Amino acid sequence: MYKFYKQKESIACVATRKYRKEETGYAKVKDDIITEFQEKPIISMLMVECLGIYILNTKILKIIKSKKERKNEVNLSFDVLQDLSKRKTVSAFDIGKAHWIDIESPNKAERNKVTVKEIIRKMKN
Repeated sequence: MYKFYKQKESIACVATRKYRKEETGYAKVKDDIITEFQEKPIISMLMVECLGIYILNTKILKIIKSKKERKNEVNLSFDVLQDLSKRKTVSAFDIGKAHWIDIESPNKAERNKVTVKEIIRKMKN
Protein backbone atom coordinates (compact mmCIF):
# COMPACT_ATOMS: atom_id res chain seq x y z
CA MET A 1 0.00 0.00 0.00
CA TYR A 2 2.87 2.36 0.84
CA LYS A 3 4.52 1.75 -2.56
CA PHE A 4 1.18 2.48 -4.25
CA TYR A 5 0.80 5.70 -2.22
CA LYS A 6 4.30 6.86 -3.23
CA GLN A 7 3.62 6.04 -6.89
CA LYS A 8 0.42 8.08 -6.91
CA GLU A 9 2.11 11.04 -5.18
CA SER A 10 -1.13 11.64 -3.32
CA ILE A 11 -1.52 13.49 -0.02
CA ALA A 12 -3.44 10.54 1.45
CA CYS A 13 -4.17 6.92 0.61
CA VAL A 14 -7.11 4.88 1.90
CA ALA A 15 -7.40 1.07 1.87
CA THR A 16 -10.61 0.15 0.03
CA ARG A 17 -12.45 -2.84 -1.35
CA LYS A 18 -15.03 -3.43 -4.08
CA TYR A 19 -15.89 -6.96 -2.97
CA ARG A 20 -17.09 -8.26 0.39
CA LYS A 21 -17.64 -11.79 1.63
CA GLU A 22 -20.99 -11.86 3.34
CA GLU A 23 -21.19 -13.20 6.89
CA THR A 24 -24.47 -15.00 6.27
CA GLY A 25 -25.85 -17.28 3.60
CA TYR A 26 -28.46 -16.20 1.07
CA ALA A 27 -31.26 -17.88 -0.82
CA LYS A 28 -32.78 -17.15 -4.21
CA VAL A 29 -36.56 -17.21 -3.93
CA LYS A 30 -39.11 -17.43 -6.74
CA ASP A 31 -42.84 -17.59 -6.05
CA ASP A 32 -42.16 -18.19 -2.33
CA ILE A 33 -39.97 -21.23 -3.08
CA ILE A 34 -36.22 -21.33 -2.44
CA THR A 35 -34.54 -22.26 -5.71
CA GLU A 36 -30.90 -21.96 -4.65
CA PHE A 37 -28.70 -21.40 -1.61
CA GLN A 38 -25.53 -19.31 -1.69
CA GLU A 39 -23.41 -19.76 1.40
CA LYS A 40 -21.55 -16.58 2.34
CA PRO A 41 -21.06 -15.31 -1.22
CA ILE A 42 -18.56 -12.65 -2.27
CA ILE A 43 -20.60 -9.71 -3.48
CA SER A 44 -19.65 -6.77 -5.69
CA MET A 45 -20.62 -3.54 -3.95
CA LEU A 46 -22.10 -0.55 -5.76
CA MET A 47 -19.73 1.81 -3.94
CA VAL A 48 -16.17 1.17 -2.77
CA GLU A 49 -15.90 0.56 0.97
CA CYS A 50 -13.24 2.37 3.03
CA LEU A 51 -11.50 0.03 5.45
CA GLY A 52 -10.17 2.51 8.02
CA ILE A 53 -6.50 2.15 7.08
CA TYR A 54 -4.84 5.38 5.95
CA ILE A 55 -1.45 6.60 4.87
CA LEU A 56 -1.28 10.34 5.40
CA ASN A 57 1.23 12.95 4.33
CA THR A 58 2.41 15.17 7.18
CA LYS A 59 0.69 18.09 5.38
CA ILE A 60 -2.56 16.61 6.73
CA LEU A 61 -1.56 17.74 10.24
CA LYS A 62 -1.56 21.39 9.16
CA ILE A 63 -4.99 20.96 7.59
CA ILE A 64 -6.36 19.34 10.74
CA LYS A 65 -4.86 22.09 12.91
CA SER A 66 -6.41 24.86 10.79
CA LYS A 67 -9.83 23.14 10.86
CA LYS A 68 -9.52 22.53 14.62
CA GLU A 69 -9.10 26.29 15.13
CA ARG A 70 -12.53 26.79 13.49
CA LYS A 71 -14.34 23.71 14.81
CA ASN A 72 -14.35 21.96 18.14
CA GLU A 73 -14.04 18.48 16.59
CA VAL A 74 -12.56 17.41 13.27
CA ASN A 75 -13.63 14.25 11.42
CA LEU A 76 -10.78 13.00 9.23
CA SER A 77 -13.00 11.55 6.50
CA PHE A 78 -15.59 14.31 6.23
CA ASP A 79 -13.68 17.42 7.26
CA VAL A 80 -10.28 16.69 5.72
CA LEU A 81 -10.28 13.88 3.16
CA GLN A 82 -13.60 14.96 1.60
CA ASP A 83 -12.09 18.32 0.59
CA LEU A 84 -8.87 16.69 -0.61
CA SER A 85 -10.77 14.10 -2.66
CA LYS A 86 -12.45 16.89 -4.62
CA ARG A 87 -8.93 18.01 -5.58
CA LYS A 88 -8.13 14.42 -6.64
CA THR A 89 -5.28 14.11 -4.11
CA VAL A 90 -6.53 11.02 -2.22
CA SER A 91 -5.67 7.62 -3.70
CA ALA A 92 -7.57 4.38 -3.10
CA PHE A 93 -5.62 1.16 -2.52
CA ASP A 94 -7.95 -1.70 -3.49
CA ILE A 95 -7.32 -4.93 -1.55
CA GLY A 96 -9.15 -6.90 -4.26
CA LYS A 97 -10.91 -10.03 -3.04
CA ALA A 98 -8.56 -10.52 -0.09
CA HIS A 99 -10.38 -11.59 3.06
CA TRP A 100 -10.97 -8.74 5.49
CA ILE A 101 -12.69 -8.39 8.85
CA ASP A 102 -13.34 -5.28 10.87
CA ILE A 103 -11.99 -5.82 14.39
CA GLU A 104 -14.08 -3.56 16.59
CA SER A 105 -13.41 -5.47 19.81
CA PRO A 106 -10.96 -7.98 21.33
CA ASN A 107 -13.80 -10.54 21.41
CA LYS A 108 -14.24 -10.36 17.65
CA ALA A 109 -10.47 -10.75 17.16
CA GLU A 110 -10.52 -13.83 19.42
CA ARG A 111 -13.51 -15.37 17.58
CA ASN A 112 -11.70 -14.83 14.25
CA LYS A 113 -8.12 -15.63 15.33
CA VAL A 114 -7.50 -18.00 12.40
CA THR A 115 -8.51 -15.28 9.91
CA VAL A 116 -6.53 -12.62 11.80
CA LYS A 117 -3.39 -14.81 11.69
CA GLU A 118 -3.90 -15.38 7.94
CA ILE A 119 -4.26 -11.63 7.27
CA ILE A 120 -1.13 -10.87 9.31
CA ARG A 121 0.78 -13.59 7.44
CA LYS A 122 -0.24 -12.05 4.09
CA MET A 123 0.73 -8.56 5.27
CA LYS A 124 4.26 -9.76 6.07
CA ASN A 125 4.81 -11.13 2.55
